[in-house]
Amino acid sequence: MKIYYQGTLEKEKTDVRRIALNKLEKLMDASRLNPMLSHFQVLSFRFAMESLYQAKKIIGEPSASAKKPTDIDAPLKFDKLITAFRLFKPGILGFNIITTESTLEIPTIFGEMRGRTFHKQFLGQPYNLTKTEVNEFKNFWNGFEKMDLEELTFLSVAIRRFNYAYERDKLEDKLVDFMVAFEALFFKEGESGEFRYKLSTRVARFLEHNYVQKEHVMKSMNEFYDKRSAVVHGEKVDLDEQFVNGVENYLRRSVKLFLERLQQFSHNEIITHLDLDYHSLLQKHTQSTSL
Repeated sequence: MKIYYQGTLEKEKTDVRRIALNKLEKLMDASRLNPMLSHFQVLSFRFAMESLYQAKKIIGEPSASAKKPTDIDAPLKFDKLITAFRLFKPGILGFNIITTESTLEIPTIFGEMRGRTFHKQFLGQPYNLTKTEVNEFKNFWNGFEKMDLEELTFLSVAIRRFNYAYERDKLEDKLVDFMVAFEALFFKEGESGEFRYKLSTRVARFLEHNYVQKEHVMKSMNEFYDKRSAVVHGEKVDLDEQFVNGVENYLRRSVKLFLERLQQFSHNEIITHLDLDYHSLLQKHTQSTSL
């Protein structure tokens, strides 16, 4: 007689909670043997993501399609939650280790610890949420969780590059990732033309309504683009964290606003709307000066 456990996503729930002391102790013990988990990392842990799901006990030979609990793709769920946190506000957070264990008071049957293929670095400003921001984040997460990013290639590319930047230790690499994300958001597929001008204009019109603020965004985006071009062409570029953080903040605002606008409009409609508004403004300006 064989017994195995088949995972199911029924009543599945993902949450964030403070790590219990006994779990920290287990992680400390595990860090002695696991190269993906250092003693110093464990000392810094305060909170953990937790995904609860049911595991059905089945007697007999497992079918070819049977899905073990440990096969349920927790990394995808946790990656999406981490992305939501990063989009919500600045701050460093991430994960390298996933543990699986039973919540029942029985000997663990399918418990295990898994690490990522590559150890990721997460260095920088600590991530903090105020009590007010907790409820705001929950509202943001409720909408973001339901979105299928794979159906929106441009958004998937932008968010992937946004996340890549969090794992870079060099400012030049962060800048390149952020600017690639901007291009994915604000250019249509196969689009050609003067990228620098189009990008700065579209971002300015997308994020701001006031002329002075638009002008400020345009100048900033032009500077971002010029520095990025210099980096990819192998030129020496002076960058500091404040500059790169400025790029990140514009990108964060852009992604979040796209998430809102995509509830009503397609990607192409959003970009076309930005261009038409701008060209109509130019047309009015030309008519007024020719009188």
